[in-house]
Amino acid sequence: MQLVLLSVIMVGQKVSAAASDKQALQTYKDTEALLKIQDEVHRLIEVNNSLTEKIHRAVTAKGTPAA
Repeated sequence: MQLVLLSVIMVGQKVSAAASDKQALQTYKDTEALLKIQDEVHRLIEVNNSLTEKIHRAVTAKGTPAA
């Protein structure tokens, strides 16, 4: 009886470990994807800031009288 229960426990642990490994891999992939998204958002914010600054300079320059 104990041997049967031991084998059942071992199989259960193996199944549990496989599920845990699968979850860990998915978490890693999700984290990698989030980092890529974060990098792209950061890049887009920098582009936006640059364009906003150029627009500001252009509008400000038009507001000053020509010499």
